[in-house]
Amino acid sequence: MKNLKKIILLNILLGCNILYAQTDTVLLYKRFPAIPPFTLTKVPDSTKFSKADLQKRKATIIMIFSPDCEHCQHEVNELKANINLFKKIQIVMASPVDYKFVKNFMMNTN
Repeated sequence: MKNLKKIILLNILLGCNILYAQTDTVLLYKRFPAIPPFTLTKVPDSTKFSKADLQKRKATIIMIFSPDCEHCQHEVNELKANINLFKKIQIVMASPVDYKFVKNFMMNTN
């Protein structure tokens, strides 16, 4: 019976810890305000782009996408259709997919 009480107490404590972790109200961009170092290959000229190339003190969106993802394809088309809404924001699109597939996708997107 003592072991059962200990197990129940342990489960309650672990449950409280999980609930507390999910109620963290600090936004991620405030917890981690600095963009970590990175290097990307740019489409279409395959030159390098890094954190040092970002404009200072300008809002930045870093979008991770995959050329074969339908949601990503839709998002890129919507972004291009509404690009005028993002004049004051620099957008960096990154993909883990091979360069030739990303280049083909970007060149053939509406």
